[in-house]
Amino acid sequence: MPAGAALKAIPWKRVLAVAQIVLARFSEDIPKKDRSRLGALLKKSKGDPRRLTVAERREIVRIVRQVDVAKLGRDVGALLALARSGRLLKR
Repeated sequence: MPAGAALKAIPWKRVLAVAQIVLARFSEDIPKKDRSRLGALLKKSKGDPRRLTVAERREIVRIVRQVDVAKLGRDVGALLALARSGRLLKR
C-alpha cells in the first residue's frame, strides 16, 4: 500500500475525536499552572527528553500522573464503541 493510501485509510474523524477527549481530560485533571509548565517544558525539549534536566523530566511525569487514566480510558472506550456501532463518526 503506498504511503498516501495508508494516510487516507486512517479514520481521521476518530483520531480527532480521541484527541479532543484527551485534551478535555487534561484540562479537567491538570491545573492551569501545571498545564502551562508542561507546555513550557515540552517546548524546551523540542521533542527530545535529553534536552531536559533529570528534575524537569521528573516534573513532566508528576504533572502527567495527575490525569485520571481510568476515566480517560472509559471516555475513549465509550467513543470507540459508538464508532464501531456505526452511530457515530461515519466516514
